[in-house]
Amino acid sequence: MDHFQQVLSALKSHQDIEQLPNKSPEVMGLALKQHIFDLDQLSFPVLEPLLDKILDWTDKNLLDQTFPFSLLEDLMDLMVQEDVELLFDYIESRHDRLTKNLDPGFRTGKSIIILRMCNELLRRFSKTNSPTAGRIRVYLASITPLGERSGVNLGGQFIEEETVYEKLETNDPDALFYQRFWQCQEYFNAPSTFFERIDKALIDFDTILKRFQSMPQHKSTSTGFFSSRYLTSYKLFKLEMQSPSFRDQWILQLLILLQFARMFTQQEMEQLKPVISNNSVNYKYQMTPLQESKVIELSHQAELLLEPKFRKTILQVMKSEKKWVGWLMKGEMEVEWLSTV
Repeated sequence: MDHFQQVLSALKSHQDIEQLPNKSPEVMGLALKQHIFDLDQLSFPVLEPLLDKILDWTDKNLLDQTFPFSLLEDLMDLMVQEDVELLFDYIESRHDRLTKNLDPGFRTGKSIIILRMCNELLRRFSKTNSPTAGRIRVYLASITPLGERSGVNLGGQFIEEETVYEKLETNDPDALFYQRFWQCQEYFNAPSTFFERIDKALIDFDTILKRFQSMPQHKSTSTGFFSSRYLTSYKLFKLEMQSPSFRDQWILQLLILLQFARMFTQQEMEQLKPVISNNSVNYKYQMTPLQESKVIELSHQAELLLEPKFRKTILQVMKSEKKWVGWLMKGEMEVEWLSTV
């Protein structure tokens, strides 16, 4: 009996394969996959004990270090979505063992398999199960070095999504405000549009913030729930505007855009110009002193409309984001400033 058949026979009869005289990792891996794919029921509860044994055998070098993820990748192609989610639960719970001796450069070995598997899972779950897709992204972030250039948008590309709202042909003040409010999404989604129409945009921002200032502010320390999608019906608009959480979403978008705009003040540009090495993010925007002053004024107004604890958190995150943008522009490899964030 050859080695492959010996391993396969030992697995089927529940013998200890560690006692086999010949322990070729490649043959062991092939036999294990054959044994698993021949099982009557390919479900997670059946597989979990065997997966733990495989991790033990991998730790003892009886299997190649890439084998566990190679097997998991194959299983996910064959299993139904419910079992795939359980399998991903397993990956998260065995994180330390699975990622031991991971290539920090993510260029060889099981690092490549992990990236390929997670990207395939994202394609599978992104439209049908957003929470699981979010967990996959968090998992990738947890195992990927902060300075890994494949995950930091080197080209400085914006994710441009159109927000569809009603085009109302009327001079009613509320209808005009409704259209002005949702039109701002064009600036938030595409900052180049903002700079092309910066004077109009600043007037729109000022008008909306003044309306917010006239409305009841936060009465609690909770900012509520943030929705990932907008309801843009004109009939719902007045009700939405009464929600501090809804207004906070708009203010947060505004603060992100205005921080981006403040990178193009004369002072900031003079500091960045000598050190920019990434031409993909070497934008050619330039604001006038009057525009700079208005952008700073609007930033301060917007910050004061946020609940204090929430404002503190947002400003800290934006401080970190500003350093990331600087790191991106300079084309640095190391994230030396992280400890100061």
